[in-house]
Amino acid sequence: MRFDDLLLPEGECPAGVCKKKQEWLFMYFRGIAVERIAVMCRADLRRVRYTIRVAEKRDPTLFGRRLVLHDQPADKPTLKPVITLKKLWWEHSTRLLGFY
Repeated sequence: MRFDDLLLPEGECPAGVCKKKQEWLFMYFRGIAVERIAVMCRADLRRVRYTIRVAEKRDPTLFGRRLVLHDQPADKPTLKPVITLKKLWWEHSTRLLGFY
């Protein structure tokens, strides 16, 4: 088997189902809907839903922690100082002068 045989054309996914249940739970905990998880992992929706329900029965706080994680307000973006082209040109010229 050559290495080229393992490469897939661009935009094509490998065949098969992602059966890693921990990955499903991680995605669910991060706020992805069960339906979306099933589509992304090419898995049966009923199996994904069942896996998450079993995990919630084992740990009843899972759903609440998921909501608490996503109900947090988003951090305010910090404003970066605006650098004008003139200032940038002077900085570059100063470095160039120091180099010479």
